[in-house]
Amino acid sequence: MSPNDKLAAMIASLETLDDPRIRNLLETVIGDLRQFAEEQIGQLDDLVEIGVAMSAQEDIAAVLEMILGQARKVTHADGGTLYLVSPDRRFLDFHVVHNDTLSMHQGGTSGVSVDIPPVPLYSSDGTPNQTNVSAYTTHAGELVNIPDVYSEQQFDFRGARAFDRQMNYRGVSLLTVPMRDHAGTTIGVLQLVNSTSPDTNEIVEFDSTHQRRVMSLASLAAVMLTQQKLLGEMKQLFDSFIRALATAIDAKSNHTGNHIGRVAELTMMIADEVNQATEGPFAKREFSPEEMEALRVATWLHDTGKITTPVHLMDKATLLETVLDRIELIKTRYQLMREQARRKALEQMLDTGVHTNGTSELSREDVQLHLDATLAELDEEYAFIEKMNNGDNVMDDEGGERIARIAKRLYDCDQDTCSALTEDEVANLMIQSGTLTSEERFVIENHVVMTERILNEIAWPQNMRDVAKIAADHHEKLNGKGYPKGLKGSEILLQSRIMTVADIFEALSAKDRPYKAPMKLSQAIKILGFLVKDGDLDGDVVDLFVDSGCVYRYAAKNLAPHQIDLEIPQDI
Repeated sequence: MSPNDKLAAMIASLETLDDPRIRNLLETVIGDLRQFAEEQIGQLDDLVEIGVAMSAQEDIAAVLEMILGQARKVTHADGGTLYLVSPDRRFLDFHVVHNDTLSMHQGGTSGVSVDIPPVPLYSSDGTPNQTNVSAYTTHAGELVNIPDVYSEQQFDFRGARAFDRQMNYRGVSLLTVPMRDHAGTTIGVLQLVNSTSPDTNEIVEFDSTHQRRVMSLASLAAVMLTQQKLLGEMKQLFDSFIRALATAIDAKSNHTGNHIGRVAELTMMIADEVNQATEGPFAKREFSPEEMEALRVATWLHDTGKITTPVHLMDKATLLETVLDRIELIKTRYQLMREQARRKALEQMLDTGVHTNGTSELSREDVQLHLDATLAELDEEYAFIEKMNNGDNVMDDEGGERIARIAKRLYDCDQDTCSALTEDEVANLMIQSGTLTSEERFVIENHVVMTERILNEIAWPQNMRDVAKIAADHHEKLNGKGYPKGLKGSEILLQSRIMTVADIFEALSAKDRPYKAPMKLSQAIKILGFLVKDGDLDGDVVDLFVDSGCVYRYAAKNLAPHQIDLEIPQDI
């Protein structure tokens, strides 16, 4: 049986009483009990409602507004203030201020900043401030209930009285309640002024019921604020971690400093343009806040797999480079071959004997001519190897044949004969374009496989479930010629297609690559167009990137002035 049913049964039983005085008295008592019970149930419902609302609310200002508003509601207070302890725990900062009589609403969700100086928690000599009632509540962690502030002697209310005179107001009753977290630390203070009787509208003292209700609300609010604070700190920790990881990855290469940060910035700029589009292919596509957050995280982690890539491959600027550029070893070999040729010529010149068949030795002039021809040939061979090593030249069939002939040259080494070029050096010099062999390119491309593998080890929340896929697919191409999965068209998420454009444009336009001159803006945009025609990039994304002015805003911030050879529109 519910409480209301029990009350109804009790009232019905009163009909059996013969004495009307007793019956009237009991009816009054039961009526008061019913009213009290309904009020308690209503207050409990309000607390549950405010708890649910605060737990679902991510906006701290809105949470603070709810806390003060509910505290005023349960106490019928004319005004109130919510303070939070400053991060250095030296002050109480005003965050929300309400007063109905003065039509005052500052802080919280009002859009009006609080113009009241913070309350010092310590005096100039470092001792706790015990004269201000809210500071005292912070230090003591105790509730303070003052029936009339004008007759109060323990605390200094000169400031409050000056405010009353200025505003033609009269503060009477005051209730100050600490907001304490799970560790018992005061994190804020609720201060309420002038409780008003609902029946007479007169200012009354905050009673014990008010105290219990506000203490319950303050405890609930402290839990919610602590939760918000911990969530914020966890998010900051995670953000700082992924930025630190990105910094470490960028620092691993001498050639790609700040690459990840710029790709993240550019990706989010393009995603914002998608959200703002009111016409065209993206008019009906808008990323949710959760999708935007997942994309932001994915951009910062898109090169995570590079932590497994050998540094000498990430920075391979020449065909022969490994831990060191092996052109230096070949240079040393050719210096040795020159010295061996000179020594052989010298020995021939010193040998004045006669062959057993009766013919004389070569003349000194013949020996010198042969030496000069040999040295010239060696110089020419080395110059050709050095030229092909820089990776700017395309290795054609004729060049490949010449490398093969050079590899057959022998020289004396360790009482044996060795080839001028090792098999691995020949394989590297035979690279037709770029600086990577097929095996090395596989290792480089494998970084996206490792990115997905590493990121899939993280227990992502539901709203972040696509982070690994977005990050790992940024080298896929619409025509299926990308890597590592060879995805096509709609198999690639829009987020990954956006990041692909950002990644390529950043690499083309970067002004701080030591191995290449900064590319002009017009040329970088033109190359994006070529890649669209080849089916590599999403043409809608590239068009939005350029037509929205996003490319110019990025260029103005990140490119050197001499790179910007296009007029930047005034309305971007």
